[in-house]
Amino acid sequence: MIKEREMVTPSFLKACMEDLSMDIKFDLLEKFLDIKKDLSSLAGRLQRIEDRQENVDQQLQDLKEAQTKLTEKYVILEDKLCDLEDRSRRLNLRFRNIPEDITEDKLQDYLKEFFGCMGLSSEQYDNKLSRFHRLFQKKQDQKFPRDVIASFFSFDFKRKVYQTARNIVIEQEKFKAIKVLTDVSFLTRQRRNLFSLVFPYLEKYNIKFKWNQQSALQIYYRDIWKTFSTLEQVLVWLKDNKL
Repeated sequence: MIKEREMVTPSFLKACMEDLSMDIKFDLLEKFLDIKKDLSSLAGRLQRIEDRQENVDQQLQDLKEAQTKLTEKYVILEDKLCDLEDRSRRLNLRFRNIPEDITEDKLQDYLKEFFGCMGLSSEQYDNKLSRFHRLFQKKQDQKFPRDVIASFFSFDFKRKVYQTARNIVIEQEKFKAIKVLTDVSFLTRQRRNLFSLVFPYLEKYNIKFKWNQQSALQIYYRDIWKTFSTLEQVLVWLKDNKL
């Protein structure tokens, strides 16, 4: 045993430590290279993910721009269709609250009597009515009479009937409840219903407004008439003017 201990010299220990150190260095280097390789692979995957994300973002942006353009084209097309249909109805008026017991064969005489009650002479309304009919089919559970659509040969007479009905109060009980409305397309009625949401605000500030053509709204403010084709435009205008 004494002889073996004598063999463990400082130089031997140093050699062992150097061998152990080299083994540790090689192990650490190998692990470092593995980690570096993994990090490089991870960096590559992250870069590919970022590239794909950028590509997705660009595609989304392209889709949004395409959607905006399609929406603009749709609005233009809708406006044209709406205008065409409204033009086809320009000689029509809608009469509301005519009792259902006034059948179609009695409508002409009833309307002529109504015109006379409005102060229009028979010379004015004779031979002015082109056709007339009830809207839709009658339902069993119907609470209110269906509207009557009347078409006129003369636009001037149609306009006179409409303007007269707006400016007079009929006291005769038979015709007291009748309302005379313009006959517009379904799209125009939808737009007008949307615009009606801002009427309380305009009335609150005593701001004048009227329809321009059929579905555009004109607002008179600070001595200027402004025309709005969508509700969104009116809302932005109200916000800009702090109303």
